[in-house]
Amino acid sequence: MSREMLENVKPKKLTFRQRRGIKNLLISPTIIVAAERTGVNQQTMYRWLKQPLFMAEYSRQQPEVIAQLSMQFLGGHQMAMNALARAMVSARAEGTQVRAAEIWFSQMHLFREEGEFEKRLSELEKRIATT
Repeated sequence: MSREMLENVKPKKLTFRQRRGIKNLLISPTIIVAAERTGVNQQTMYRWLKQPLFMAEYSRQQPEVIAQLSMQFLGGHQMAMNALARAMVSARAEGTQVRAAEIWFSQMHLFREEGEFEKRLSELEKRIATT
């Protein structure tokens, strides 16, 4: 079978290696790293990315992985804020306490800005939807 014919073959289901490739694409920093972790060369990974079934499954799984990473990030964020709170109170060096307080206020400001941005964006989306 020629290479062109092979590329036009549309599988009805994903192989084990393709499913593993999707997982690795979702957690790897690059396609090359994902290909290495999957045990295929990068050309194979790029060819899979052109296949509708592969892309459909990749797209289906992507929000789930992002949600899991977001939860992990939020958990780590809480631990970081707890560490800052401890540093503000119990650090021996006054400079360390001040720096911890600066970071705390900076994060608080960013959090507030993000909330205000989300609120404004939501209001704009509602206005657009009603026009």
